[in-house]
Amino acid sequence: MCLKMERCSKIVSNGYFINKRVRQLGISPKFMGLYYLIDIMDILINEERKVKSFSREVYPALAEKYERKSCSVERDIRFVIKKFWDDRLKERLADFWTEDKRPRCCEFISTVRDYVMKDII
Repeated sequence: MCLKMERCSKIVSNGYFINKRVRQLGISPKFMGLYYLIDIMDILINEERKVKSFSREVYPALAEKYERKSCSVERDIRFVIKKFWDDRLKERLADFWTEDKRPRCCEFISTVRDYVMKDII
């Protein structure tokens, strides 16, 4: 493993880097969906899981962790996406998202993952 990848894997594994990159998007920390999004990035990046269905795999895991219902987790993530889009923060993802319509949850999560991983790869 090259030195750069080894260093990056240590940065990503401690969670600080993911937290910092997701917060750079400008999403307000008052929204619980932000914390769900950070945890989802941790699952996708550190566990390197291929997720087939967020509603069957990821949302229930987060719901259990935060002692919430799975539908509440999904709703909070949808709300963060709506706020992100309405507050015109989408320009921060311009390199990764070119469409004018608001993305679905899985599309947004995938785009944020690409944004977080941009400086690592």
